[in-house]
Amino acid sequence: MTSRRVFRTLSLLVVFRVWNAVNVTTFFSPDEFWQALEIAYLLVFKYGHMTWEWLPGLQLRGFAHPMYFAAGYSALSYFDVASTPLLIALPKIQQGIVAAFADFFTWRLANVLFGPKIAQWTLFASLLSWFNFFVLPRALSNSMEAAFFAASLYFWHRKPAKYLISIVFMGLTILLRPTSAPIFAMHMAFSPPPRHRAWPFLIQLVLVGVLFLAGSILVDDWGYQTLYTTKHLVAPPSSRYPFVAWNFVKFNVQHGIASYYGEHPWHWYLTNALPTLLGPYLLLVPLVARAWISHPVVGRVTAGTVLMYSFLPHKEFRFLACIFPLLLIAVGMALAVLNTKQLAWPLPHPPAGILVRAAHRRVTRFSTMATLAVTSFALAIYTARVHQRGVIDVMYYLRAQIAAQPDTTSIYFLMPCHSTPLYSYLGRNVRTGWLTCEPPVFMDAAARAEYLDEDRAFYARIEPSLKEWNWRDRWASTALGTSTAAGTAGVPAGAAVADVPASHVVVFNDLYRVHNATGVLAEYGECARFFNSHVHDDARRRGDVVVLCRQ
Repeated sequence: MTSRRVFRTLSLLVVFRVWNAVNVTTFFSPDEFWQALEIAYLLVFKYGHMTWEWLPGLQLRGFAHPMYFAAGYSALSYFDVASTPLLIALPKIQQGIVAAFADFFTWRLANVLFGPKIAQWTLFASLLSWFNFFVLPRALSNSMEAAFFAASLYFWHRKPAKYLISIVFMGLTILLRPTSAPIFAMHMAFSPPPRHRAWPFLIQLVLVGVLFLAGSILVDDWGYQTLYTTKHLVAPPSSRYPFVAWNFVKFNVQHGIASYYGEHPWHWYLTNALPTLLGPYLLLVPLVARAWISHPVVGRVTAGTVLMYSFLPHKEFRFLACIFPLLLIAVGMALAVLNTKQLAWPLPHPPAGILVRAAHRRVTRFSTMATLAVTSFALAIYTARVHQRGVIDVMYYLRAQIAAQPDTTSIYFLMPCHSTPLYSYLGRNVRTGWLTCEPPVFMDAAARAEYLDEDRAFYARIEPSLKEWNWRDRWASTALGTSTAAGTAGVPAGAAVADVPASHVVVFNDLYRVHNATGVLAEYGECARFFNSHVHDDARRRGDVVVLCRQ
């Protein structure tokens, strides 16, 4: 494969994924904003909010991911264009480039493992995938993890292997998501380097690992001290030079804090997540199931990862983004089989003859490809452009209101915590508040059983909460950066706030429809409304997004 063709392919992928990223107008996960863009915004512009994971005594997150977006924000600040639409567009462009590299290395990995025919069908599957269109261009660490993971495996398996480059990408992946370390361990066990390169490989692995560990500790220390200085947090000496990966595992796995945000049964990845991620590609699984699962890379690493993650109680779709390139290679294998003109089977372990004959009938091939294309396109457009778009659209409206009245605008989001972006879209240092949802990090088992965060406490008794509403308390709970009920260390100096009502309150229609004349909501009238979703699995988030203005 010529370098010119490789460069041309990469360029086209960048164009496509940047367009894809700019045209994603819906909400998927709070982490794409609150663990990435909001932290980057706070680092650069010296105001904003950080969630409980970043507080002294916890320090569960590293700065490798948000610093990528902080670089873009720094450029906007330097050229004094942070108040323009580039504030929202530039991070999308940056993430579009990351998404393009995920496609690129998935394609290159398929090429070195199975050859150009399966590689081209793998690239086709990656570009057509509804899940990639919906999730890959979002500012999630999982999306960048998928790109680095595919790159590491490509340099490992190419001929000749580039183990040092592979180890570097391995280190970057683990910096982003410490949970990827066992996946790389499985990969090395299933596909070890040759014996004559074992010792040089081990030396490189140790040296790069030590350098990455030292570098990450120094960078994270700088990042945390910058945040604490900006937020006027008094941090204990033990907060210096944090080992973020250990903190992440300790709190989320050992102490089970992640379970506070939901648990799923052990089989959830098999019965729910994988069928959802694959979507219409699930039709192709029988064609290559045996050949795929027996392969040491695309099959066994995927199966081992799903098995490992199944033991963790807290599960999310995006946690499988790391191995999604391997699933797409399996889809590419099936598409290559489906579109082979001869009956020669291009993979080991051919299935029953009936499947071979059926797969090569022209009408079956055309109808299958048409089904894949139409279904994937419909899912991609609906999820990326329609479902949960109101919580994004409302931020553009609020941004315009702030630009018109910057000194009198204050906003309270009376909705489940982190339902919208914040300053990374508003672009102005106005007062904001919301229902907080910090977990009971430092509580014993008895206290945890009784604990309700502000969000859950409000929805447990909506009408009394609206009637007893106190603006001083509501502003204060947000200003502290965490609910004091959660027992989390770190309270900013001068946290006193005034008892001043918000100029705008943002709610979901299902709450407003029932309680619009109750307590504090009776003081407000509707001034804007945005469609959000046709259906929602969270009853608290159903209905349009309604903006209320103080009467």
